[in-house]
Amino acid sequence: MAKAALPLISLTDGERAALEVVWLDREASRIRLADRLGVSRMQASNIVRGLVDKGLITDLPQRDGGRGQPVRLLGMADDAVSAIGVKIWRTRLEFGTLNCAGQIERPQQVRLEAFTVTAVAEAANTYIRETQKRGRCGPLVGVGFAFPGYFTGSKSMTQAYFPEWNDLDVGAALQPYFEQPVLVENDGACAAWGERLLGAAKTLDDFLFLDINYGVGGGVVIGGKLVRGAHGNAGVFGVPFPVGTVRPSGQDLMDTMRAAGLMVDDLPDLGLFPVADHPVIGRWIERAAEQLRPALGVLAGAFDPQAVIVGGAAPPEIIQALVRALDNGEFCAATHRFIPVPTLTASEVGPSVGVAGAAALALGRALFPRRTV
Repeated sequence: MAKAALPLISLTDGERAALEVVWLDREASRIRLADRLGVSRMQASNIVRGLVDKGLITDLPQRDGGRGQPVRLLGMADDAVSAIGVKIWRTRLEFGTLNCAGQIERPQQVRLEAFTVTAVAEAANTYIRETQKRGRCGPLVGVGFAFPGYFTGSKSMTQAYFPEWNDLDVGAALQPYFEQPVLVENDGACAAWGERLLGAAKTLDDFLFLDINYGVGGGVVIGGKLVRGAHGNAGVFGVPFPVGTVRPSGQDLMDTMRAAGLMVDDLPDLGLFPVADHPVIGRWIERAAEQLRPALGVLAGAFDPQAVIVGGAAPPEIIQALVRALDNGEFCAATHRFIPVPTLTASEVGPSVGVAGAAALALGRALFPRRTV
């Protein structure tokens, strides 16, 4: 087992704050950085100079700003650093490498026979070694795991599919196998942050992400920050739909399909069944929408988001059909005369959103100020 490596890059608090602005906004001028950080333009220029010298940001091609000098914008250096995202499914692991341009490279899925800590860590390290051999990514600053479970207290987690992982501090169990810092997060929170980085929420500061996964989960982003709650479980939107009942979850969809004679092995396989060819899926979508609509209306009233984004493990065709069924004129019908109704939209990232979010959270922990992501 390898010991965790020391941080690869030494950064000041001002540099970390500036990196976060450039990362989330994709680009920023020196004037904008000064305004966002609350510092003078000279201080902002000094911070930028330090980050350029460390190879983390770079000047983007100049644009015509109209009058006067062209606007000089800053962006992340694509190959400055990278992070690995790992999504744990019931039958397989999904990997991806996130670069500083916000792009997921080398997507890969690997089936596992046993989901022990050792087996998961070995598969992830194999992926890391292969990625580093290709030499197409920057120095690796972290490994993020999107875990299908909930925090039960301290850092222990519980979930339904891997009993031997219950009440285990998953991050502490995995860390000795990796040279890089390990981050473990609920998969719904990872999905929400992945959408913030790469998808429909790129320009949103306040949104809810509904994660149709094995259960009904999600994530909350308010003020541009991921909300975790007291124990890390903010976004457990499936409470009104108890396990063992008919519910709008990915597991329930698979059970419904199997009862109709459609042999689906795991959530990533749902894309093999076009909705138009299988009326049972269409009926499930209509029923799920009827269940979810009032619950989402309550959440919209509680959080006042700009948007409710629906995504998760189901393929885009199913998610888009579910959004259409939800948005039938009855969403937030009780309150639309008094408060603005959030936009209902489908994820633009698709089922890989959890991998992207896990990697982005790991990268953010290495580069950005504490408690900002």
